[in-house]
Amino acid sequence: MLFDTLIAARQLTEAGMDETQAAAVVGVLRSAVTEGVATKTDIVESQATTKADIGDLRAELKTGIGELRETTKADIAALRAELKTEIGELRETTKADIAALRAE
Repeated sequence: MLFDTLIAARQLTEAGMDETQAAAVVGVLRSAVTEGVATKTDIVESQATTKADIGDLRAELKTGIGELRETTKADIAALRAELKTEIGELRETTKADIAALRAE
């Protein structure tokens, strides 16, 4: 927000306030108006920081997803091997059971 202190001081002196009081009032008003207000530079810096944070997060997530993908593949391969072994054992047990029933 733009606040022209010179115009404000003139208006106050024209309204009957002495220059010292007008300067004090304008100083207080300027502080109130500009305190806590982000400048264009502040916003640009904030945007740059946010973009950098997003880039870091994107890289972090990409790495995490890659690691999860590899872990999942390894888990699936281990499960596949385990199931293959169990199926082989079940097949042999079933053959033995069938052979025993035929022998009876």
